[in-house]
Amino acid sequence: MIWESSYWKDPLLEAANLIEAYSRTAEPPEALAGAAEYALMTSFFAIRKLIDAKTKLTKETEAQVVSMTRHRSVFAPSDPVNKPNLMNWHDLYRFYDFETSHTVEKELYYACNQIVHSFIFAFVCSDDGKPEGILFSSDKDKDKFVNYMELDLIVRVFRRVGNDQITELTMSRDLDPNKKQSTGDWTIRKSV
Repeated sequence: MIWESSYWKDPLLEAANLIEAYSRTAEPPEALAGAAEYALMTSFFAIRKLIDAKTKLTKETEAQVVSMTRHRSVFAPSDPVNKPNLMNWHDLYRFYDFETSHTVEKELYYACNQIVHSFIFAFVCSDDGKPEGILFSSDKDKDKFVNYMELDLIVRVFRRVGNDQITELTMSRDLDPNKKQSTGDWTIRKSV
C-alpha cells in the first residue's frame, strides 16, 4: 500500500515534462530515449499502484478511459517460428497489420497493465523523426494485437493523475454481526 501519495504523484509530473520534451525532439539522442522509456514504464507502474491503493485518486481519475489504436496480428499463434520472440520482437511490420486498425476505449488500469507487462514496447516517430506515440502489447496479448497510444495523451494522463487530489473520503467496514459471514473489508466512497 501507499502511505503518502505525493512521492508517487510528483514524479508523474516530472515524467510528463520529460515525455513532452522528448516528443518535440527530432531524432532524440539515445540517452533521452532511454530516459523516456524508463519514465513511461515506471509511471504506468506508479499509476497502477495508486489505483490499487483505493484511497489516493478520485473515482473519476481511477475510472478514466483512454483511447488506443489496435492493430491485429497477422501470424498464426500456433506457429512458434513466426511469432514475436526475444530476438525478433522489434520486427513489428512482420507481425502486425498496420494498414488496418480500430480504436478501442479502455480504462486506464488496463493500459497500465499492458505497459507494465509489455513484451512489445516501441516508440513510433513521425516522418520528421519526432516521437509521437508508443506501440505496446503484453506478454499475454502479443499474439492477438499491438496497441498504439499517442504521447500527447500519455502526458495529459500523467498530469491528471499527478495533480489529482481527493477532497473527501468516507469508509465503512463490513462487520455486521447479523450477517452469516462478514468480510471485514472496507467500503470506500470518494468525492472529488
